[in-house]
Amino acid sequence: QDDERDGESTDSLNAAQAAMRAAEVETRLKRHQAELTEQRDIPPLPSVIRGRALVVAGGLPRRVPASMPTPSGTGESTTEARAGIERLAMETVKAAVRELGQARREAGTANVGYDIESRDAKTKCLRFIEVKVHAHDAKTVTVTHQEMCTALNAPDSWIPAIVRISDG
Repeated sequence: QDDERDGESTDSLNAAQAAMRAAEVETRLKRHQAELTEQRDIPPLPSVIRGRALVVAGGLPRRVPASMPTPSGTGESTTEARAGIERLAMETVKAAVRELGQARREAGTANVGYDIESRDAKTKCLRFIEVKVHAHDAKTVTVTHQEMCTALNAPDSWIPAIVRISDG
């Protein structure tokens, strides 16, 4: 400010411009803080999935040559039994995709938001199938954050395949 009053030229902002810019930055900060407060106060709503589902025929699991492990009486831990059940569900869905005449590829353990990549032979459309195991007495199916992101990014291509299991 002293240089400006003395009439000396400065390459930087003058005091009035600097004050205006500081006021703008403070206004933006307050607006951003208010938006964050609003977002924090938004109540979470239950998830709603809109889209398609792959329906697996009731007799198909019996045709897949695998036995379903159960936690009781097999000597397996619950984790091992769950992994066996998930493998059986994957095989069931892969068999259903094969019956539809679609090319398929397992996504493996890459955590990409789906388990099976499928391509329709006629339309060449790529589909992302997420296999979920649903126990007969369960009321919900859990979807991970990555799966939700994939579903939101490709809503017409992401398909939840829910394989229902029963006791024994």
